[in-house]
Amino acid sequence: MKKVVLMAVLVLLISSSYVFAWRGDCSSCFTKTNDIESVKMFQKESSQLRDELMIKKFELNNEYAKEPKDQSRIDTLRKEILELRNKIYSIADKYNIYLGKRGKASCVKYCFDCRW
Repeated sequence: MKKVVLMAVLVLLISSSYVFAWRGDCSSCFTKTNDIESVKMFQKESSQLRDELMIKKFELNNEYAKEPKDQSRIDTLRKEILELRNKIYSIADKYNIYLGKRGKASCVKYCFDCRW
C-alpha cells in the first residue's frame, strides 16, 4: 500500500513539475528580430552599466557566502542590481531591442504587439 501511495505521489510531482515548468513562451508569438545597428548602439551605450551589473552580482554572491550575512548590505546590493537592470532595459527599449522575458506583464505586452 505504501508503495502505491509513494508511486502516486511521485507521478503527481513529476507531472506537476512539467505543468509548472511550461508557462508558455513569448517567442512563439514574438517574431520581431533585432536590428544589428540598434544592437551595436545598445551595446555601446549600456556597456558601463552591464559591467557595473556584473560587479554588483559578484559582490552579492560574496555577501551571501559570508558568515554572518549582512542583510542590510544584501538588500542594498539587490536594490542596486534591480536599478541597473531597469536602466539597461530602458536603453534596450530606447533602441527597440528585445532582451527576453522580463516577467509576465512584459511577455503579455509583446504577445499583444504581434496579435497573439
